[in-house]
Amino acid sequence: MPRPIVYRGRMKLALSSLVAVVIAAFAVPARADTVSHADLDRFVQWWDHLVDRVVADGHACPKIAGDMNSAIDGAKDIIDAAHRAAADHKTLPPDVQKHVMDSAMRMVQSMGDCMRDKAVQASFQRLDFGPKGHH
Repeated sequence: MPRPIVYRGRMKLALSSLVAVVIAAFAVPARADTVSHADLDRFVQWWDHLVDRVVADGHACPKIAGDMNSAIDGAKDIIDAAHRAAADHKTLPPDVQKHVMDSAMRMVQSMGDCMRDKAVQASFQRLDFGPKGHH
């Protein structure tokens, strides 16, 4: 049964990549400020909504990609705030980092083979919360 082993490896890689993008955007030296409570609350609410939508989509790859793109397109202000926070070297509190990692794991595990879908991969690439112009 080598396929499940390969699948798990890809899932771990996809999860690692997703979490790394989200957390790395806010990972800076320990003396940095944390993200404001207002921005943090808005981001977590949006993130949880995104995760819930993707989990509900199950293995419907086109729906996952569409829902992700719709959520990202509708959250320009939240994503801009995340870019500003990263540029200002602000961090996420440890409990929020854990919440994001746990929910990202739940999301990726629910998607099955959709992590191989090109449209889903393109949607995940849009989840870059680092400072603008860093790519």
